[in-house]
Amino acid sequence: MQSHRVLLDPISLMCILTAFFVFGINMTTLIPLREDPIINDVFLKNIVAFGILIGCLTMMLVTGIYNPKTDQDYFIDAKELNTIIIWVIIDLFVILMIEIITFTYSPLSAIAELGIISVSGFSVLMGWSEEVLRAVILIYGSRIADETSALFVSTFIWTIYHGGVYGLDFKPMLIIFGSGIILGASILANNGRISVSMLPHGINNLLAHVSGKSIFKIGGENVLRILLSMVK
Repeated sequence: MQSHRVLLDPISLMCILTAFFVFGINMTTLIPLREDPIINDVFLKNIVAFGILIGCLTMMLVTGIYNPKTDQDYFIDAKELNTIIIWVIIDLFVILMIEIITFTYSPLSAIAELGIISVSGFSVLMGWSEEVLRAVILIYGSRIADETSALFVSTFIWTIYHGGVYGLDFKPMLIIFGSGIILGASILANNGRISVSMLPHGINNLLAHVSGKSIFKIGGENVLRILLSMVK
């Protein structure tokens, strides 16, 4: 990766700005429902996710891995477009697998069927906070060490964060760790462009919680069974 900097384009900027709106909607919707322990858990994790997002954006500026004047890409180079599209498609499938695992193992997956709009918003906000967190650690780590070490460290922290939020145990987290390596590699392969993982993560999380578990019934459980058998 060149220059070890975060690259923001209109897609990633839209995701970040939308996260502020989503957080406001989530708080407005969830506060009256906080008597339910599960809803209260989601409420608190919304605050954590938003806090991490704000903290990571601040760290981008403080560490110098992002400069608003130079690290923007409003007009994507046509030569890079094919690479971006390929990685976005790869990340879509990788995150789909993460969604299948999360829906299968997470106790929070049950509330996706309650029809509460803030559950969908929570999932999207969480996904974006995960991607920004990974990008900051990955790119800053690449600057002070090497890309391989930064990739594994950032993926490890990202996996712990994801597993802790959704209550996953060790076995499925091994698959999530492997998936996270691919997602991190996509950022490195695109010179720090975080939209290649933010966009697929947001789309997948939104579809997963809007449609409930039904979106994963088409072959998803068989794929998951094969993957889990590989990490026995």
